[in-house]
Amino acid sequence: VAPDAVAAAIRDYCIESGVGAELLPPNAPDFQRDALVCVPDGRFTRVVLPPYFNAHDFALGASLSASLGTLVSCVHVYDGDYWAHAAWDSGVLVDRFASMPDYFEPDDRGAQRARWRGDATRLAAVFGVTPEALAPYFVHLDLEVEQPLLGKAFPDDEFDRDDTWVHADFWRHLGIHYPETFETEVLVRLDEVRPKVFLAVRH
Repeated sequence: VAPDAVAAAIRDYCIESGVGAELLPPNAPDFQRDALVCVPDGRFTRVVLPPYFNAHDFALGASLSASLGTLVSCVHVYDGDYWAHAAWDSGVLVDRFASMPDYFEPDDRGAQRARWRGDATRLAAVFGVTPEALAPYFVHLDLEVEQPLLGKAFPDDEFDRDDTWVHADFWRHLGIHYPETFETEVLVRLDEVRPKVFLAVRH
């Protein structure tokens, strides 16, 4: 999906959710308020959402996938402690994973870990990659228990698996490259500072 269409869908979702939003050229972005719709890379248009949007990003991802009829991948990091990913295809949830799914509900650890375990086979089938390229990233961490360093999933990765930035290596194995330069085509400016997360919408 082209950046303009992605930006328009984000604007519409925000307005329908009671948050004013407008489309702007990519000049002088306000990183606290703007969704940066980046130049496409390969099959995906990538979006960098404002900081603390991670309370709303998965709902937005599901909405965009449904309204645009395409595959959407969303990653966020919470407070430098854990990372989470979800993907939808035409509005249908494909898979979800969180490195600390019981972060907010430690008394419900078993259920949360089952719910957010990640399914490499299912995800790989949708993205056209092998399950073996994804499975090593689906490791649950425990904030309260000291555990051995996990190391990298693959030798050419940049980050260890207990580093929240490992989501960039994970995304690369999905065929999505993290937008390091944030070369932006369109801004979606929100009226309010909202609860940094990343979306990729397939063309």
